[in-house]
Amino acid sequence: MTGAADRARPRSRHHPVLVLAGMCAGVAVALFIVRAGADSVGSTAPVDRVSELVVVPVAGETPVMSLRRSAVELVQRQGFGQLDTALDGFAARLDARSCVRVAVGDVIAESGRDGIVIPASSLKVLTAAVAVEVLGADHRFTTAVQAPAPVDGVVNGNITLVGGGDPLLSSDWYPSSALDRYPVFNHTSLDALAAQVAASGVQRVTGVVVGDGSRWPEERYNTAWAEGVAGIEAGPIGALLVNDARVEGGAFRYDDPVAAAVIEFERALQRAGIVIDGGAVAAAAPASTIADINSAALRDVITEMLHTSDNNTAEMLLREIGLAAAGAGTTTAGTTVVLDVLAGLGLDTSGIELFDGSGLAPGNRITCDALLTVLATAPDAVVDALAVAGRSGSLIDVYADTEWDGRLRAKTGTLGNPPYDQDPPAVKALVGELLMGNTAESMRFALILNQYQIDDQSRYRPLWGELLDILDTGPDGYTVADFGPR
Repeated sequence: MTGAADRARPRSRHHPVLVLAGMCAGVAVALFIVRAGADSVGSTAPVDRVSELVVVPVAGETPVMSLRRSAVELVQRQGFGQLDTALDGFAARLDARSCVRVAVGDVIAESGRDGIVIPASSLKVLTAAVAVEVLGADHRFTTAVQAPAPVDGVVNGNITLVGGGDPLLSSDWYPSSALDRYPVFNHTSLDALAAQVAASGVQRVTGVVVGDGSRWPEERYNTAWAEGVAGIEAGPIGALLVNDARVEGGAFRYDDPVAAAVIEFERALQRAGIVIDGGAVAAAAPASTIADINSAALRDVITEMLHTSDNNTAEMLLREIGLAAAGAGTTTAGTTVVLDVLAGLGLDTSGIELFDGSGLAPGNRITCDALLTVLATAPDAVVDALAVAGRSGSLIDVYADTEWDGRLRAKTGTLGNPPYDQDPPAVKALVGELLMGNTAESMRFALILNQYQIDDQSRYRPLWGELLDILDTGPDGYTVADFGPR
């Protein structure tokens, strides 16, 4: 990119009247182009697409026939032309299986490259956006405790923990356990729920602690995941999941999430001073609720998911999407709803294939255009939930103490896809927004790199940096002063 000094032009030697006449002619041509472009774009389209020219309305009372207004429009034309050229050049240096798209405001530039790609964890942006669309940003997941009403402090029978699909239900020891690279936060306290049971007057349970995960059909692992993923990167999944199916003191996740949950709940009840006579089992729930607890609002749940790239949260949200919008808490129902939402945005979904909500499946296929359209139209709750460079989540150590520290908000994505010299290629993704300097404006983007061994930092970081440099330069790389008399 060239700076303002490099773009300086020699002082004009033409007569001032001729110069003014030429400027007026330029204004007329620019206004004709702007009006023609405006007439051709539907006013109800959620996202505009342009190839060369975008003119953003200027606030204030400047008359239409104003040289000051025409200067701003010419600057924006030049800026977008510069951005398009830079993106096309950048895209030409990417592997042909990769894609890049950029949006300025609500406008997606048709420069760069688009195509069907493997998204990896950048798919979570789509899962988050559809969850907010279907469930609402203030939605909360409810975990209930059901039992016969206590008599003199005694429950004569079983006490049942009923799963409500809460992906962040955890014992209080779990967030600080260091069992995960990025610990859970915004968790729903299983210990607080046990304390509610004690506060309701329960002192003893003659039966057993029961777990009920029947909200969704049993589907603990996704068969589309590659070998070595199930039980390590994600799963088991269930509508009743506590500590990601871990039990305090255990080294591994339980294969049955309900079994792990009831063990943890029995311990929580005992810590709350309740005596359990019969132990813990999995069964159906009785009718009456004696206590319940709500999760944090969905906006906070997706913040945890996008910051920590929580695969279990993504998979559970996908099933709740399926239950709420299609009546079935399954992965298939959830992906069908997501595809319907994409189609509703006017996107061509014929080449898009979705097998999960986390992006772990190497068979997932999407386009940068789809991801960016979702990001450009997503509510603030989704964009605000992204990790921030140098500050939080998976970007906390990325671009710290650089010009992008605190300005870059994005979701990363990585898949190695071994063997490393065969298809499918490795994936490295960066999808998010870059705040422009000290202003409130931002540029949103989707960069999905599909290439052998692209997950190596020495390969993807230079490409990330090059794209961010391009975003930092245009379309604001030119100012009105650059077009003034010299």
